Amino acid sequence: QLNTPRLHVKNVAYHHALLGEADIQSSWDNENKGIIINADIAQPNKRMTYVRGGVFLGKDSLNFKFNTDHVNVKLLQPFMKAFTSDISGEASGECELYGTFKLLNVRGRMFADNFKLKLDYTNTYYTISDSVILEPGRIIIPETVLHDLQGNTAKLRGTVTHNYFHDATYDFAVTEANKLLCYDTNEKINPLWYGKVYANGSDYVKGIPGRCDIDINMSAARNSNFTFVLSDQEEAGEYSFITFTDKRKEKRL
Repeated sequence: QLNTPRLHVKNVAYHHALLGEADIQSSWDNENKGIIINADIAQPNKRMTYVRGGVFLGKDSLNFKFNTDHVNVKLLQPFMKAFTSDISGEASGECELYGTFKLLNVRGRMFADNFKLKLDYTNTYYTISDSVILEPGRIIIPETVLHDLQGNTAKLRGTVTHNYFHDATYDFAVTEANKLLCYDTNEKINPLWYGKVYANGSDYVKGIPGRCDIDINMSAARNSNFTFVLSDQEEAGEYSFITFTDKRKEKRL
Protein backbone atom coordinates (compact mmCIF):
# COMPACT_ATOMS: atom_id res chain seq x y z
CA GLN A 1 0.00 0.00 0.00
CA LEU A 2 1.34 3.39 -1.06
CA ASN A 3 1.42 5.88 1.74
CA THR A 4 3.39 9.11 2.21
CA PRO A 5 2.64 10.44 5.70
CA ARG A 6 4.51 13.73 5.27
CA LEU A 7 6.42 15.06 2.28
CA HIS A 8 7.81 18.59 2.55
CA VAL A 9 8.25 20.37 -0.80
CA LYS A 10 9.86 23.81 -1.15
CA ASN A 11 9.00 26.41 -3.78
CA VAL A 12 5.80 24.84 -5.05
CA ALA A 13 4.73 26.69 -8.22
CA TYR A 14 2.07 26.46 -10.90
CA HIS A 15 2.72 28.04 -14.30
CA HIS A 16 5.70 29.89 -12.76
CA ALA A 17 3.48 31.36 -10.01
CA LEU A 18 5.16 30.71 -6.65
CA LEU A 19 2.66 29.31 -4.12
CA GLY A 20 4.93 28.48 -1.18
CA GLU A 21 6.13 25.46 0.79
CA ALA A 22 3.88 22.41 0.97
CA ASP A 23 3.41 19.57 3.45
CA ILE A 24 1.85 16.75 1.44
CA GLN A 25 0.17 13.56 2.61
CA SER A 26 -0.80 10.90 0.08
CA SER A 27 -2.23 7.39 0.15
CA TRP A 28 -3.48 4.76 -2.28
CA ASP A 29 -7.25 4.27 -2.51
CA ASN A 30 -7.56 0.71 -3.76
CA GLU A 31 -11.37 0.82 -4.07
CA ASN A 32 -11.34 3.80 -6.45
CA LYS A 33 -7.91 3.07 -7.92
CA GLY A 34 -6.60 6.50 -7.09
CA ILE A 35 -4.03 8.46 -5.15
CA ILE A 36 -5.53 10.62 -2.40
CA ILE A 37 -3.54 13.82 -1.92
CA ASN A 38 -3.87 16.40 0.86
CA ALA A 39 -1.58 19.42 0.90
CA ASP A 40 -1.13 22.33 3.30
CA ILE A 41 0.74 25.14 1.54
CA ALA A 42 2.42 27.87 3.56
CA GLN A 43 2.54 30.91 1.29
CA PRO A 44 5.29 33.57 1.24
CA ASN A 45 2.75 36.06 2.68
CA LYS A 46 2.34 33.83 5.79
CA ARG A 47 -1.18 32.76 4.73
CA MET A 48 -2.27 29.17 4.07
CA THR A 49 -3.85 27.31 1.17
CA TYR A 50 -5.40 23.88 1.75
CA VAL A 51 -5.77 21.32 -1.04
CA ARG A 52 -7.86 18.16 -0.70
CA GLY A 53 -8.49 15.65 -3.47
CA GLY A 54 -7.05 12.92 -5.57
CA VAL A 55 -5.95 11.53 -8.94
CA PHE A 56 -7.95 8.51 -10.08
CA LEU A 57 -5.98 6.52 -12.59
CA GLY A 58 -8.71 4.02 -13.33
CA LYS A 59 -11.12 6.77 -14.38
CA ASP A 60 -8.52 9.00 -16.09
CA SER A 61 -9.68 11.85 -13.86
CA LEU A 62 -8.82 14.11 -10.97
CA ASN A 63 -10.68 16.18 -8.40
CA PHE A 64 -9.18 18.79 -6.08
CA LYS A 65 -10.81 21.29 -3.74
CA PHE A 66 -8.90 24.44 -2.81
CA ASN A 67 -9.44 26.65 0.20
CA THR A 68 -7.27 29.70 -0.41
CA ASP A 69 -6.32 32.71 1.68
CA HIS A 70 -4.72 35.46 -0.43
CA VAL A 71 -3.12 33.09 -2.93
CA ASN A 72 -0.99 34.43 -5.81
CA VAL A 73 -3.26 35.05 -8.83
CA LYS A 74 -0.34 34.68 -11.24
CA LEU A 75 -1.40 31.06 -11.58
CA LEU A 76 -4.27 32.30 -13.82
CA GLN A 77 -1.90 33.94 -16.32
CA PRO A 78 -1.96 31.15 -18.97
CA PHE A 79 -5.77 31.20 -19.08
CA MET A 80 -5.90 34.95 -19.81
CA LYS A 81 -3.05 35.28 -22.30
CA ALA A 82 -5.46 36.18 -25.13
CA PHE A 83 -5.65 39.76 -23.86
CA THR A 84 -3.14 40.27 -21.04
CA SER A 85 0.54 39.55 -20.47
CA ASP A 86 0.74 40.78 -16.89
CA ILE A 87 -1.51 40.14 -13.88
CA SER A 88 -0.87 40.38 -10.16
CA GLY A 89 -2.72 40.36 -6.86
CA GLU A 90 -4.20 37.82 -4.46
CA ALA A 91 -7.40 35.79 -4.25
CA SER A 92 -9.29 34.16 -1.38
CA GLY A 93 -12.14 31.66 -1.41
CA GLU A 94 -13.07 28.13 -2.33
CA CYS A 95 -12.96 26.43 -5.71
CA GLU A 96 -12.90 22.95 -7.20
CA LEU A 97 -10.72 21.69 -10.06
CA TYR A 98 -12.09 18.56 -11.69
CA GLY A 99 -12.33 16.53 -14.91
CA THR A 100 -10.20 14.21 -16.99
CA PHE A 101 -6.48 14.67 -17.49
CA LYS A 102 -7.14 16.42 -20.82
CA LEU A 103 -10.47 18.16 -20.12
CA LEU A 104 -10.30 20.17 -16.90
CA ASN A 105 -12.82 22.60 -15.46
CA VAL A 106 -13.20 24.72 -12.35
CA ARG A 107 -16.04 26.08 -10.26
CA GLY A 108 -16.23 28.25 -7.17
CA ARG A 109 -16.19 31.84 -6.00
CA MET A 110 -13.11 33.87 -5.22
CA PHE A 111 -12.54 37.36 -3.87
CA ALA A 112 -9.86 39.20 -5.83
CA ASP A 113 -7.86 41.55 -3.63
CA ASN A 114 -6.10 44.37 -5.52
CA PHE A 115 -6.18 42.33 -8.72
CA LYS A 116 -4.14 44.22 -11.35
CA LEU A 117 -4.32 43.47 -15.06
CA LYS A 118 -2.60 44.93 -18.11
CA LEU A 119 -4.73 45.35 -21.24
CA ASP A 120 -2.09 44.68 -23.89
CA TYR A 121 -3.84 46.39 -26.79
CA THR A 122 -3.89 49.77 -25.03
CA ASN A 123 -0.90 49.33 -22.69
CA THR A 124 -2.98 50.31 -19.66
CA TYR A 125 -3.23 48.77 -16.21
CA TYR A 126 -6.41 48.47 -14.14
CA THR A 127 -7.21 47.17 -10.65
CA ILE A 128 -10.31 45.72 -9.00
CA SER A 129 -11.13 44.31 -5.59
CA ASP A 130 -14.29 42.21 -5.82
CA SER A 131 -15.69 38.71 -6.30
CA VAL A 132 -14.95 36.56 -9.35
CA ILE A 133 -17.31 33.67 -10.12
CA LEU A 134 -15.86 30.49 -11.61
CA GLU A 135 -18.31 28.31 -13.54
CA PRO A 136 -17.64 25.36 -15.86
CA GLY A 137 -16.43 27.03 -19.06
CA ARG A 138 -16.75 30.61 -17.76
CA ILE A 139 -15.02 33.16 -15.56
CA ILE A 140 -17.48 35.91 -14.60
CA ILE A 141 -16.74 39.37 -13.21
CA PRO A 142 -20.00 40.89 -11.90
CA GLU A 143 -20.32 44.66 -12.14
CA THR A 144 -17.60 46.23 -10.03
CA VAL A 145 -15.59 49.43 -9.73
CA LEU A 146 -12.51 49.60 -11.93
CA HIS A 147 -9.53 51.86 -11.16
CA ASP A 148 -6.69 52.97 -13.39
CA LEU A 149 -3.28 53.47 -11.82
CA GLN A 150 -4.02 57.16 -11.21
CA GLY A 151 -7.19 56.47 -9.21
CA ASN A 152 -9.74 57.35 -11.90
CA THR A 153 -12.75 55.03 -12.01
CA ALA A 154 -15.31 53.28 -14.19
CA LYS A 155 -17.69 50.34 -13.84
CA LEU A 156 -16.66 46.95 -15.21
CA ARG A 157 -18.43 43.71 -15.96
CA GLY A 158 -17.19 40.87 -18.11
CA THR A 159 -16.94 37.20 -18.98
CA VAL A 160 -14.14 34.94 -20.18
CA THR A 161 -15.49 31.83 -21.91
CA HIS A 162 -13.24 28.83 -22.51
CA ASN A 163 -13.37 25.28 -23.79
CA TYR A 164 -11.69 23.42 -20.94
CA PHE A 165 -9.23 26.33 -20.66
CA HIS A 166 -8.53 26.37 -24.38
CA ASP A 167 -9.70 28.79 -27.10
CA ALA A 168 -10.63 31.49 -24.59
CA THR A 169 -12.92 34.33 -25.71
CA TYR A 170 -13.71 37.45 -23.72
CA ASP A 171 -16.43 40.07 -23.50
CA PHE A 172 -15.95 43.12 -21.25
CA ALA A 173 -17.99 46.29 -20.78
CA VAL A 174 -16.54 49.43 -19.22
CA THR A 175 -19.22 52.02 -18.44
CA GLU A 176 -19.48 55.35 -16.60
CA ALA A 177 -15.80 56.02 -17.14
CA ASN A 178 -14.67 59.26 -15.47
CA LYS A 179 -11.34 60.56 -16.80
CA LEU A 180 -10.21 56.92 -17.14
CA LEU A 181 -6.80 56.35 -18.70
CA CYS A 182 -7.74 54.34 -21.81
CA TYR A 183 -4.61 54.51 -23.98
CA ASP A 184 -1.02 54.89 -22.85
CA THR A 185 1.71 54.31 -25.43
CA ASN A 186 4.85 56.06 -26.55
CA GLU A 187 6.71 56.43 -29.84
CA LYS A 188 8.81 53.36 -29.13
CA ILE A 189 5.78 51.12 -28.54
CA ASN A 190 3.81 52.43 -31.52
CA PRO A 191 5.59 54.95 -33.77
CA LEU A 192 2.39 55.77 -35.72
CA TRP A 193 -0.23 56.08 -32.97
CA TYR A 194 0.93 57.08 -29.53
CA GLY A 195 -0.01 59.22 -26.58
CA LYS A 196 -1.92 59.29 -23.33
CA VAL A 197 -5.71 59.44 -23.63
CA TYR A 198 -8.16 59.96 -20.76
CA ALA A 199 -11.83 59.44 -21.53
CA ASN A 200 -15.41 59.71 -20.27
CA GLY A 201 -18.11 57.31 -21.44
CA SER A 202 -18.35 53.61 -22.32
CA ASP A 203 -16.13 51.01 -23.95
CA TYR A 204 -16.96 47.44 -25.03
CA VAL A 205 -14.18 44.94 -25.70
CA LYS A 206 -14.71 41.52 -27.29
CA GLY A 207 -12.18 39.12 -28.64
CA ILE A 208 -10.75 35.75 -29.45
CA PRO A 209 -7.08 34.71 -29.57
CA GLY A 210 -5.44 36.91 -32.20
CA ARG A 211 -8.34 39.35 -32.59
CA CYS A 212 -9.77 42.15 -30.48
CA ASP A 213 -12.87 44.21 -31.34
CA ILE A 214 -13.33 47.49 -29.45
CA ASP A 215 -16.55 49.54 -29.61
CA ILE A 216 -16.00 52.96 -28.07
CA ASN A 217 -18.52 55.63 -27.15
CA MET A 218 -16.30 58.08 -25.33
CA SER A 219 -15.14 61.68 -25.33
CA ALA A 220 -11.59 62.74 -24.57
CA ALA A 221 -11.04 64.20 -21.11
CA ARG A 222 -8.58 66.91 -20.04
CA ASN A 223 -4.84 66.23 -20.21
CA SER A 224 -5.20 63.86 -23.18
CA ASN A 225 -2.37 64.05 -25.71
CA PHE A 226 -2.33 61.92 -28.85
CA THR A 227 0.02 61.86 -31.87
CA PHE A 228 -0.89 60.42 -35.26
CA VAL A 229 2.06 60.34 -37.69
CA LEU A 230 1.50 60.76 -41.44
CA SER A 231 4.11 59.32 -43.76
CA ASP A 232 5.67 61.35 -46.58
CA GLN A 233 3.43 59.60 -49.12
CA GLU A 234 0.17 60.24 -47.28
CA GLU A 235 -2.11 63.26 -47.08
CA ALA A 236 -4.43 64.21 -44.25
CA GLY A 237 -7.46 64.00 -46.54
CA GLU A 238 -6.95 60.27 -47.04
CA TYR A 239 -8.17 59.64 -43.50
CA SER A 240 -11.91 60.25 -43.71
CA PHE A 241 -12.47 59.17 -40.10
CA ILE A 242 -10.44 62.10 -38.74
CA THR A 243 -11.33 65.80 -38.87
CA PHE A 244 -8.27 68.05 -39.09
CA THR A 245 -8.26 71.69 -37.96
CA ASP A 246 -5.72 74.47 -38.32
CA LYS A 247 -5.11 75.96 -34.86
CA ARG A 248 -3.18 78.88 -36.36
CA LYS A 249 -6.17 79.85 -38.50
CA GLU A 250 -8.51 79.63 -35.50
CA LYS A 251 -6.31 82.06 -33.56
CA ARG A 252 -6.31 84.60 -36.41
CA LEU A 253 -10.13 84.54 -36.45
